[in-house]
This record gives sequence, structure tokens and C-alpha cells, in this order.
Amino acid sequence: MRFVATLLGSCALLALAACAERETRALKFANGQPWSEILLEDGVAQGRWRTWYENGRSRADGRYVNGLRNGLWLTWWENGQKQSDGRYVNGRQDGQWTHWFASGQMASQGSFVDGVLEGEWTDWYGDGKKRAQVTFHHGLQDLVVRSYWPNGALQHEWTYQSGTLDGPCRDYREDGSALGMGEHRAGKRVGTWVVFRADGSVDERYSGQYEDGQRLPTQKAQ
Repeated sequence: MRFVATLLGSCALLALAACAERETRALKFANGQPWSEILLEDGVAQGRWRTWYENGRSRADGRYVNGLRNGLWLTWWENGQKQSDGRYVNGRQDGQWTHWFASGQMASQGSFVDGVLEGEWTDWYGDGKKRAQVTFHHGLQDLVVRSYWPNGALQHEWTYQSGTLDGPCRDYREDGSALGMGEHRAGKRVGTWVVFRADGSVDERYSGQYEDGQRLPTQKAQ
């Protein structure tokens, strides 16, 4: 009889221990408004995780699986406008991600593969004009990268190979006139580089011949 009682007592303790290993942890602001809520199993995040602003609006909403972010994750600005929208796979960003300004205007959009930037990414200014357009291969900038002035005019047009400047580069003023042009090879300036004044004339102070990233003396350049 004593053995049975001991066995029952042990089972009860095990049941209590099991219950203690699974808890919903909630934090609150000083005004009592919820700040975050997450389910923990053995101290590891599981299931839905939510956070709020002090005004009661949602700040973030996503899910954990064995402590890693998985599935759709959403965030919002304090004014209620969506801030970001994308998915995680085993803790890494994967697939298309989109970000917005607090005004609701799209800020950037592109894709990840296993947590690494991949493919074309586009950034915008707050007024909706395109700011930059970049192609990534395995997280490195590749091909031609273009960035734009706030008025929509092309600002830079640079060529990359595997994240390194390699190929023609051109810069423009906000009015569309040429500012400078030249070429990189393996990240270093080579060949002829020309810088223009606002009136279109060549600025000899900054123009010249380059070799392995170094500007050649005038006599050698000739």
C-alpha cells in the first residue's frame, strides 16, 4: 500500500513538472497593455508569437518551431500601416520580402534563398520614385546596379561581378547631365576616367589614366 502511494505521488510530481515545462509567457506595458505573448516549451519558443505597441496596435506576428522562426511573419508601424511581409524557413528568410514606409508607400522588395539575397531587389523613395535596382547572386551584387535621384533621374550605373566593381561605371547629376565615367577591373580603376563640370567641359583635375587603381602621372599617361 505504501508502494502504491509512493508511486501515485511520483506520478503526480511528474505531471506537475510536465505542466511547468510548458507556459505562455506574457509581458505588459506599465499601463497594463500587452507587449508580447509567446508559448515556451522547456524554455524554447513554440507556436505563435505576437507583440503590440503601447497604443494596442499590433507590432509583429509570426510563429516559432523549436525556437526558430518559420512561416509568414508580419510587422506593422505604430500608425497601423504594414511595415514588412515575408516568410522564414528554419530561422532564415526565404522567398519574397516586402517593406513599406509608415506612409504606406512601398520601400523595398526582393527575394531571399535560405537567408541570402537572391535575384532583383528594388528600393524606392518615400514619394514612390525608384531609388535603386540591384541584382544579387548568392548575396553578392552582380550585373548592372542602378540608383536614382529623388526626382527619378539616374544617379549611378555601376557594373558588378560577384559583388566587386568590374566593368563600366557612370555617374550623373540630378539634372541628367554626365558627372563622370570610367571602368573598374576587379574593384580597381583602370583605363580612362573622365569627370565633367556642370557646363559639360572636362575637369582635368580629376580626369586621367588609371592602372591597377592608381592614377598615372600626366607624362606617363601621354
